Amino acid sequence: MKPIEPRMIQRRDLELALDPVSVPRDWCADDAYATTFMNALSLLFPEGERFFIDAVKHARDRVDSPELAAQVAGFVGQEAMHGREHRAFNRLLVAHGYTVAPRIDARLGGFLRLVRRILSPRSQLAVTCALEHFTALLAESMLTSEPIRAEIHPAVRPLWMWHSLEESEHKAVAFDAYRAVGGGYLRRAGLMVVTSLFFAVIHPWSTPG
Repeated sequence: MKPIEPRMIQRRDLELALDPVSVPRDWCADDAYATTFMNALSLLFPEGERFFIDAVKHARDRVDSPELAAQVAGFVGQEAMHGREHRAFNRLLVAHGYTVAPRIDARLGGFLRLVRRILSPRSQLAVTCALEHFTALLAESMLTSEPIRAEIHPAVRPLWMWHSLEESEHKAVAFDAYRAVGGGYLRRAGLMVVTSLFFAVIHPWSTPG
C-alpha cells in the first residue's frame, strides 16, 4: 500500500487590495443585519489570529514530529496573512462610516492581553482549539453552501472564500499541537465551554455601529 503523503499547509501571500468604492456598505445579502454580523466577525480576526499564532508558537519547540512542526509553520503563516487582510478589510469598514472599528480592535487586544496573563500557555492553546473549531464550522458552511456564497458581494467574496479554505486546511493543527504538548481532555472541554460563553458576549460587543 502506498504511504499517505504528509498533509502540507501552504502559506499564500495575497494582497486583495479592496476598494471602498467597489464594495457596497451592505455587502452581505444586500442586508444591513447580515453585513453587520459578518463585519463583527472580521473585527475579531486580526487580534484573534495574533492570539492563535502566539498560542501555537508556545508549543512549537515541544513538537517532536517534523510533519507537525511543518504544519505549525504553515498555520502561523496562514493566520498571519488572515490577520493582515482582515485588518485591511476593517479599514474599509471605517471608510464606510464604521468609525468605532479601531476602538473595537483595541479593546479586543487589551482583553486578549489579559487572557495571556491569566491563562497558562497550554490553556491558551486549548482556547485556540475551541475558536479554531468555530472558524472551521463557519468555513465549512461557506465552502459547501452555494446560497451562502452567493450572498457575499463579488468584490469581497475572494477574501472570505480564501479565509474559509485555509481555515478548513489547517483546522486540526492547534488540536494536534495541544495533544503533542500533553494537553488533556478535561482542560480542553472546560475551556471550550468558557470560550463559547465569552464568544457569545464578545461577538455582539464587537458589532460596529
